[in-house]
Amino acid sequence: MTYSPTLALTLIKAAQHKYTHKKRVGTDKRGRARYRYYYAEHHGGGITGASFEEGSAFKLTWRGRRGHFHIKSVEGDMVTISHDARPDVEIPPIHKDELRAILERQHGAAETKSREKAQRRRSAKKKTAKREKAPKTQERPSIKRMSAAERKALDNDLAKALRDNDPETAHELIKKDQIDYAQSGDSAADEIFRELISAGEVETFDDGTKSIISQGRLSADQLKALESAAQKGLIEGRDQGELRVYSLSSSTDKDRSLSMLVRGDGRTQLKIEDFRPPNDRDQRAIPEGEDLKPPVAKSKLDEHLQAIRDLIKANPALANDPKVIALLGSQTQPKREGRSDEMFLTIDGKERKAEFRYQLIEAGDAIPSHDPVSFSKREDYPEGIQERIYHQDRMEQLKVQRNAGSAYEPSYLINTNPDATNGPPIVTPDGIVLGGNSRVMSTQLVHMRNPEGAKRYKEKLSQDAAIYGFTQEDIDAMSSPMLVRVYEPEQTDRAHMAKLVRAMNENKTQGMDERTAGRAAAAKVSQQTLKTLQKGLDRFSEFSFNRFMTRPSDALNAFKEAL
Repeated sequence: MTYSPTLALTLIKAAQHKYTHKKRVGTDKRGRARYRYYYAEHHGGGITGASFEEGSAFKLTWRGRRGHFHIKSVEGDMVTISHDARPDVEIPPIHKDELRAILERQHGAAETKSREKAQRRRSAKKKTAKREKAPKTQERPSIKRMSAAERKALDNDLAKALRDNDPETAHELIKKDQIDYAQSGDSAADEIFRELISAGEVETFDDGTKSIISQGRLSADQLKALESAAQKGLIEGRDQGELRVYSLSSSTDKDRSLSMLVRGDGRTQLKIEDFRPPNDRDQRAIPEGEDLKPPVAKSKLDEHLQAIRDLIKANPALANDPKVIALLGSQTQPKREGRSDEMFLTIDGKERKAEFRYQLIEAGDAIPSHDPVSFSKREDYPEGIQERIYHQDRMEQLKVQRNAGSAYEPSYLINTNPDATNGPPIVTPDGIVLGGNSRVMSTQLVHMRNPEGAKRYKEKLSQDAAIYGFTQEDIDAMSSPMLVRVYEPEQTDRAHMAKLVRAMNENKTQGMDERTAGRAAAAKVSQQTLKTLQKGLDRFSEFSFNRFMTRPSDALNAFKEAL
């Protein structure tokens, strides 16, 4: 190795101090080389926080001299330093506090910046390590749905099929709509949904809701595909007893649900329920045509009814006109008794069987809560037991009118449904309607305004007459027949009757919307309960209502008891 004075000086300097190596970082104003020194020993606190020990080195500007210094000796609070480039120049001892103040002034800002930079670097390193350790999550696959134009075309075609009473076309369009909804992003799972929906049975209800139920048996590969989709988080999977339940939910479509029950042997049942509001997509709810008319004013209706009664007195034969009977009821109130059966009622959270008997009556002899023409309250209907306010709610009025128009389907009213959801309306022996209030008003309108619908109703009655214990002669004996279930309540007080009406309203065919349900719930709160609540709020006047309802107190307990 060739001798070099510079290299020799560097080696001597390295031997005397604690740095292990240095890197050139540029030159100073005079053109001299500038270096960054790296030391084997680190105190971690920065130069401004380091302890003063013999051999410690640092960069410093001292009395106009800038360079690297090191501590030659420490005696008590006095420190002797030496300039590395001029070791022969004696520097008087300096107090530790003074030296630290100089170092703080010259290095404090840079040191703080360096610490912050190091902290950012460590944080970034931790995040990187955390990401690397975390299991790899797959991005949710993109789902291709119908375009807006395709959706509009399907809605129009479905509306036409419903108006034209073409169930085959309507059901195919409903299936197409639900297949578009039933997409998880997993091709194998989506194919299973598509096959089951295509083979399923469609059921539509008179409030516009729809359901599809399909049964089948899945292969081992299909079961694996469903479980794989669940593990990816594309569908939900959970155990329910001996069943495995898969479900599909959409954050953008809260009114639809898909669930699939799978047994160990592969047998499965898929069910889709579509509760979308009828005025959202189901065109039967959109006012159009002559079927949907503004309600007649009660005063005007009363004048017309009185005129009709006067005509009947002058010409008794008019009393047998089907339209008159549908509007005013029969003069003789003929009834035909059918067989007895049982239905299920849920009252106070308990399901029980209730006996009833089928009966054929004239449509006008049923007593719904409101008149189907004016939607005014009927005076012969008990006050305070019907929760729907047909006299104020235009959407409820439209629902009655729409279901009496071209979309009228007798199958919803003539069947052996074991609860109050569909099937014949439920009335008391006196004709007071408890369940199926809307169905009764729609049927009364059908007999008054819709001859084609009335004809279909009678044909359906004739087909199924024997099921309910009637003969064709029983049907022919009536001008405007209506099949009902006669139920005799155990109690006839208003509170119990209101419970019955509520129990028969909580169904799928005529589900309450949020406004109607809210009004119904509010009607159950007595004035005494409200007074109890007000006393509690007055006592805790500084509380918000939410805090009052969530913070345990005697006042809150009193309110709960009042409820």
